[in-house]
Amino acid sequence: AGAGSGAGVTPGAGAVVPSFSAYPLAAVTAVGEYLMALPQQLEVLMGDEAAAAAAAGGASSPEAAALQAEAAEGDELAAEWLDKAVRGAGLLYADTLLQVRALSPSGGAQLAADAEYFCNVMSALAVAPPPALITAQLFAAAPADAFGQLADGAAAAGSADVKVLKAIAGMRGIQWTETATTAAAAASGSHGSAASDVQQQQQQQQQQALAGDEQLL
Repeated sequence: AGAGSGAGVTPGAGAVVPSFSAYPLAAVTAVGEYLMALPQQLEVLMGDEAAAAAAAGGASSPEAAALQAEAAEGDELAAEWLDKAVRGAGLLYADTLLQVRALSPSGGAQLAADAEYFCNVMSALAVAPPPALITAQLFAAAPADAFGQLADGAAAAGSADVKVLKAIAGMRGIQWTETATTAAAAASGSHGSAASDVQQQQQQQQQQALAGDEQLL
């Protein structure tokens, strides 16, 4: 891993990156490069069907239509495999990060760089990074004196994984627990969603009742 100088920036959720930046570890970039190569590998596996469909061209014969259907099915299968492989890798990596016992300031910067790289790989492959991995990226190197305030805000907004926040705080030796205000805000959001669902159900019932009255008339 290496480090270079640079001005601090403020990414999402208010977490501040230190004034130096770490490069992702070779082991992490190796996994990322493998994932980035998956689309090409899957394309090779599906290549025979795609080539046959292309050779059929615009022919309207049943055989050509069948080949084109098989090629389309192969594309869907490849996309499904890619999504599952990349998503599974992201979840596994996020779980692995939780096994870290302690983080020094430089270790936190390294973990943040590794997590950011992995998130970028997933995004490049059109797969959303898991919230746990994004939380690790944003808070592994967040300033210790501002960690509590940033964590409270992110948890209350529902933009961070609380389990990972607690784990990162423990690794860094920071005393942080989900506050009553944060929990209440999360619960309020949950109740608001439930109330909205109830209102929608009531509206549907009223519409059905009105429809029934119109039929009787």
